[in-house]
Amino acid sequence: MKKSQACRLLFSLCGLLLMASPAFSQKHGKNVEVYPMPVDENSGKITYQQVVPMPETPADSLFDRAVVWANSYFQNPTKVIQTADKGNGVLICRSSLKIHTPTKDGKTEMMAGVVHYTLRIEAKSGRYRYTLTEFACKNGAVTQDCEQWLDKGKPEWTPVRNGHLKEIDDHCRALVQSLEKGMQAKKALHDDW
Repeated sequence: MKKSQACRLLFSLCGLLLMASPAFSQKHGKNVEVYPMPVDENSGKITYQQVVPMPETPADSLFDRAVVWANSYFQNPTKVIQTADKGNGVLICRSSLKIHTPTKDGKTEMMAGVVHYTLRIEAKSGRYRYTLTEFACKNGAVTQDCEQWLDKGKPEWTPVRNGHLKEIDDHCRALVQSLEKGMQAKKALHDDW
């Protein structure tokens, strides 16, 4: 083979590699942004936290509302509620959600694991605070903190992790919405007969 033919062949191969490289990068997440999750700057953990003002509402009433909400929201509240300390106004729940991965045909999904998390509700006079954190995924015998999915520099990271993070985010936002509704005072029924 002549030198000029070898150079053309080499340039052609380089061109093919350069054209294939963006597709490879996209598949493995090089050009994909990580799904944005709220991360506590001190702990580095995924954390949903907010103080909700409830003017003129005593702490014990807020605590009682939190317990009523937890008992109606979770399927198995006796297993989920880990601590119910009315004296200190602290309710701690440990629950989970299932995450899914699309199958290769993209038509169905299969379960990818179970994500466990902690919900802490703290009641004080005139306000309460919720904190959702300690997200860890269990898949078979393997358990890993979900914060690992925020680092696309890890070799095991793939864009599928964004779907898992979105499922967690959707679940947490729905939970918070339900909690905020459940913490509102119930309207008194008037029986004017």
